[in-house]
Amino acid sequence: MLSSYLLLFTVALVASNFIYKFAHKYRNLPPGPLGVPILGYLPFLDVSNLGEAFKNIAKTYGDIFSLRVGTEMAVVLNSYESIKAAFSKTELCARPNTFMFRFFSQGENGIASTSGEKWEVQRKFTHSNLKALGFGQNKMESFIKDEIHDLIELLEEKSKGGQPVEIGYDINVSIVNVIWALITGERKPHHDQKLRDFLTSVNKGIELASTSGILLFMPFLVKIFPESMFGIDKMRKWMKHSYSYLQEVIDEHKVNHTDVISNQDFIDAFLSEMKKDGAHPSFNEFQLLVLCSELFGAGGEPTSVTLKWALRFLALNPHVQAKAQAEIQQVVGNNRMVDLEDRPNLPYVQAMIHEIIRFSDIHPIGVMHSPSEDTELEGFKLPKGIFIFPNFHAVHRDPRHWEKPEELYPEHWLDANGQFVPNHDGFIAFGAGKRKCPGQEVAQMELFSFVANLIQKFNFSLPASDCGTLETSMGCVVSPKPYDLVLEARY
Repeated sequence: MLSSYLLLFTVALVASNFIYKFAHKYRNLPPGPLGVPILGYLPFLDVSNLGEAFKNIAKTYGDIFSLRVGTEMAVVLNSYESIKAAFSKTELCARPNTFMFRFFSQGENGIASTSGEKWEVQRKFTHSNLKALGFGQNKMESFIKDEIHDLIELLEEKSKGGQPVEIGYDINVSIVNVIWALITGERKPHHDQKLRDFLTSVNKGIELASTSGILLFMPFLVKIFPESMFGIDKMRKWMKHSYSYLQEVIDEHKVNHTDVISNQDFIDAFLSEMKKDGAHPSFNEFQLLVLCSELFGAGGEPTSVTLKWALRFLALNPHVQAKAQAEIQQVVGNNRMVDLEDRPNLPYVQAMIHEIIRFSDIHPIGVMHSPSEDTELEGFKLPKGIFIFPNFHAVHRDPRHWEKPEELYPEHWLDANGQFVPNHDGFIAFGAGKRKCPGQEVAQMELFSFVANLIQKFNFSLPASDCGTLETSMGCVVSPKPYDLVLEARY
């Protein structure tokens, strides 16, 4: 009997100690809803629309609230001001040290999911060398215009006879080819089978990412159940396929690489850095492989998905399409392509592009951050390692910043004189702080060039069988389900 009492006393003491430490660690967190043991607030969240779910919780607890999701404590930021304030702090630039982040970074490689010194070194190198190669500068325009020219020719051929066409794959190739030229120094034809296989591998991996989301919040499950339950085995398969193709490209560069000639592309620049005396140990071939994969994924998929949304939105909003076409006709005409230098004279087109980025909402929840040390934010204490969710969806649907948040309304970006206003409080699609997307300028260049030149050449409409809904496919980004368009040549 005495031993039973001692056992109960010991269990109670351990439990009390755990509760005390838990409460002490999180005692100054923002307010938030209570959950249930083990699962936290997860059973009450619509994970298929997490941005809207968090936005609704914020109505009760404020723009900054906390909750337990599975076994992980998290703070959710639901306003433009709180996200900007948080991500301006160096100590809030880290990524969570969890199974899924280590999986995607293949053991802390690349730059998207890594933190600390290695991330700083690789981020600086990547930004400076891509910029030197023309990333985000007007000399990239030649790459972009080549792709647009080929895409228009392809669409002219496909749309003969007025039959609806599905153009998702061709958009993917065109966007990826711009990044491909910077990284590998060459373009690929749309019919290239290896490129098709590579894009299939990348897209399959992105699609499968949503099936493993539960492991972000309950990582212990992967130690209990087989990886196949969460799609990890399939993701490994598709990652292996894409890595295999990229490795072939890297091997070709190694054979032809010489220090005598200047770096022709990003792979050349990285190989040169690897050979330098005293190079940082993170400059190795596997890091290059993962980094190239990330650049294709982050530099290609979001832009191509946004372009797919753009054409669907314009087909659904013919008045917006017609107004942009009229401006292009007045400024450019139809005897030449729309150039980047035309942007200052096309305020409505620029406003339309930025509004499409806002309204498409492809990243409703930004990539999670995590404090690298205990820190404070707006009077709340954030302990090291806690998850931080930036709710971009709430910001982009915030009536405090947008007159018509639930509509595609390019006038959000125009002043009283009809001039384009590029810096809009409430626009945070590319993140903020040191983790801000380095490809923002390139993405905006590509979207402007592709959309402007496509609507200069074609009228886009939906086939009669399309009821005009905005159905989505979930993955790392929220993309429209495949759809057909009717293309009518304008000249």
